[in-house]
Amino acid sequence: MGRLFYYLCAMILLELFHGDWKSNVFACTRMLTNQTFFEEITAKENTQYNFSFRPKDELRETAKDSVFIIEVKLCDNGNSHLVCRCRWISENISPCKNMGNVTICDVYNSEMLLSMLIKRSYRDLMWELYRHNSAPRVVKLTSLHVRYPANVTGLQVNGQEVNQTRVIDEKQEVSVSCFFTNGNPLVSVRLIDDTGRAQSSTTHGQGPLTLSLGQFRCQDVWPTIKCEAPESERNRSVVIFGKCPPQFLQTDTQVLALRRVLQEGLTLRLRSYTSDIKKCHMTRLSPQPSYIEVTCGLAGSAPEFNLTLRFTADSYIGEGIWMLHAITEAGSSNITFMITNNTSEFGNQGPAMTSGNKKLNTSE
Repeated sequence: MGRLFYYLCAMILLELFHGDWKSNVFACTRMLTNQTFFEEITAKENTQYNFSFRPKDELRETAKDSVFIIEVKLCDNGNSHLVCRCRWISENISPCKNMGNVTICDVYNSEMLLSMLIKRSYRDLMWELYRHNSAPRVVKLTSLHVRYPANVTGLQVNGQEVNQTRVIDEKQEVSVSCFFTNGNPLVSVRLIDDTGRAQSSTTHGQGPLTLSLGQFRCQDVWPTIKCEAPESERNRSVVIFGKCPPQFLQTDTQVLALRRVLQEGLTLRLRSYTSDIKKCHMTRLSPQPSYIEVTCGLAGSAPEFNLTLRFTADSYIGEGIWMLHAITEAGSSNITFMITNNTSEFGNQGPAMTSGNKKLNTSE
């Protein structure tokens, strides 16, 4: 009975002594000695990880016939937080106490067990020994290396956030900036073009990563720029459109059969930043000049569309060399082709189609 009374009194004194000077949150400092056991743990962010500590035989020997406490402190964002406390009374162990809501701690067969969800801001777990009339010391230091992926957070063109597309005026300087936070370990964050070739890259901890594309020209390839990082939950990309006159794209069909045009209509590929076609009309260049307005419809999405014309038997479409004009607010585009009743005379090649475009200064 006297021995038990001694242990209880010692525990009370230790708790009082410990509580007088100690706070639950304080600056992270490593108080290591030659007797500190050191380990390094690599864990993935947002995964549950289990830690353990069994006091060494010599620790139990030095603590024999005495009372001691082992506390676990977590270094998070430069601040150390008390997360678990376990008390020993000689060979008896009282239950461990969770001192926060980030861990679950317990003791089993004289071994401390601690489980927590890993966050990227965690750095160290310090297992500290407290005994009456002895200075506290770190008996175990667990150094955490938290792995997490890079994250692409934003993409801007000329300083403005973009969502998949951006319209640029011709001759305007174009600059693309990717904003990101790098991962651990650091990876290469890249700005790549349509072909998958990296135009700019960095392994810095955070963005922006910037790429200058120079002056935009309507006749050039309209670029797609993508910012990507390995394992990023969301990579970002932007297609840069030119506020340019529409552009007809060359077609393999160079000679058109009149009967087929009247039955199936005429479909041509068109590049445009907008689906708003103001007007379409056709002019016959030869053998006898004529002019007709036609109804045109677009299918697809910017910048690649299919423009389709439908004709009726009384559409005044006949044989000859024709020029089709498509007009938007930015200007007009044209393409020249031949319509004939007999395509066999041209073989497989036929006369080549030609196309062109011009800016719209006045309404046409």
